[in-house]
Amino acid sequence: MIRIDPTMCVGCNACIRACPVNDANISQRIEGRDVIDVNEKNCIRCGACVEACSHNARYYDDDTRRFFGDIKSGKKVTLLVAPSVRVAFGSSWKNVLKMLRKYGADKIYDVSFGADICTYMHLKAIKEKRVGKIISHPCAALTDYILKYRHELIPYLSPVHSPILCGAIYIR
Repeated sequence: MIRIDPTMCVGCNACIRACPVNDANISQRIEGRDVIDVNEKNCIRCGACVEACSHNARYYDDDTRRFFGDIKSGKKVTLLVAPSVRVAFGSSWKNVLKMLRKYGADKIYDVSFGADICTYMHLKAIKEKRVGKIISHPCAALTDYILKYRHELIPYLSPVHSPILCGAIYIR
């Protein structure tokens, strides 16, 4: 979920300009100031507004502390790591995985394994169910946008889960 700190918002409208969706932002008057809030009903959670906000008024709900709390408390935690970890952390990506293991991550899998399952299931759907055109995208924001604003595209949404979810189902 995208959140707002109204004390940081200056009403500059950068979030509105960056947002690909009409009416995902609401202008409000709070204590004599214009504040741009998130309309949860219309927001597709793409994060464009968070990136555009130079005042740090927009942010994501972050469960990082809860995650580290879980693994430090001894809970068995299995991680699915995207291949982009190599880009995000450069040459130290292996050290990041070692650190997560050190903190207590029980098992670590690569999401590309789920992508293989996803591809197999798409081929199976095309062959057995005669599925034609498919919009297959792991981006929840795109799927959310279609479900909320482009109903004519719903029949083309993939009948297969995203790569991360395919991997999680298999691992579980």
